[in-house]
Amino acid sequence: MDIRIAKRYARAVFASAKQADNIRETESNLKLVYDALKSNDELYKMFLSPKISRDKKRALLEKIFSSNVNALVMRLLKLLVNKRREDGIETIYQEFVKLREDDENIQKVSIKSAIELSQNELDGLVKKLEQKTGKRIVYESSIDPELIGGVLVQYGDTIYDGSVKGALKRLREKLFYDVLKQA
Repeated sequence: MDIRIAKRYARAVFASAKQADNIRETESNLKLVYDALKSNDELYKMFLSPKISRDKKRALLEKIFSSNVNALVMRLLKLLVNKRREDGIETIYQEFVKLREDDENIQKVSIKSAIELSQNELDGLVKKLEQKTGKRIVYESSIDPELIGGVLVQYGDTIYDGSVKGALKRLREKLFYDVLKQA
């Protein structure tokens, strides 16, 4: 499914969930459906198969999910089947999560460091990022020895590279550019 179409579906579901004051429940239900489809190969292939009639798909979805998900998610599933857009459930779920995070003013951040950072160092970094972004930071921290030293922070399309590896790369590019200028 085209990302633009998935975003439209996600916005519509999010708006309905917000109006009904059940954003978290709807997100949880979408995740349940997505996880169920991904964990069961037969069910997933059936859900995507153009050979299986829409009526059979709707009946099966009703049987499997009607007691486990709210009416909004059930309507979405049926709509996806009706419009032959079953392949969009993953993207719709991901976009829904992004909308919820935006609504709650949350920014997900990936923090990579050459060595494990102390909790004080992480807290200081998170505090500075919160000041810079104006959002509440939810981070995922990992160790990447290839950085040699320093920290690499990424969120959205923004990357702050304070690593030794990044500094060496920038130095190499500058030296290469300087050599080209002289030639």
